[in-house]
Amino acid sequence: MSKYFTTYFIDDSNVPKTGLVPTINIWKVSDNSLVVNAAAMTEIAGGFYKYLYAAYDPETPYVVRCDAGVVVGLTARYGFGVTEIDVEDRVEFIYNVESGRWVIVSNQIILYQSDNTTEIARFNLKDITGAATMRNIFERVRV
Repeated sequence: MSKYFTTYFIDDSNVPKTGLVPTINIWKVSDNSLVVNAAAMTEIAGGFYKYLYAAYDPETPYVVRCDAGVVVGLTARYGFGVTEIDVEDRVEFIYNVESGRWVIVSNQIILYQSDNTTEIARFNLKDITGAATMRNIFERVRV
């Protein structure tokens, strides 16, 4: 799953700053690992910038710091943010589960996004004794 991270930069006069080449750092809170290091952001318009994080996991909290560089001055140089459990992402996941294709194969159920081609989840299927099965399914366990 991917997610856009966005930020807004102004100069020391509170005017939206355009034409920048800001960078973004993203850390996973759970293990303090830096997962994106000084990646370039893309300008949207009017002082807004974005970065598409393709490896985004909605179950993982992140902290983000965006750096406009020295051209904006120290008071407006950095943007920051925190992600927690993202309700919008959860609703999107539920929508995709309900509107996408489901396939049962080799004792697993595979769920796809509403485009019917992008896999979003996979579960092992088990019977009441815990044995893998495609019939009389009692339990599913996310892979």
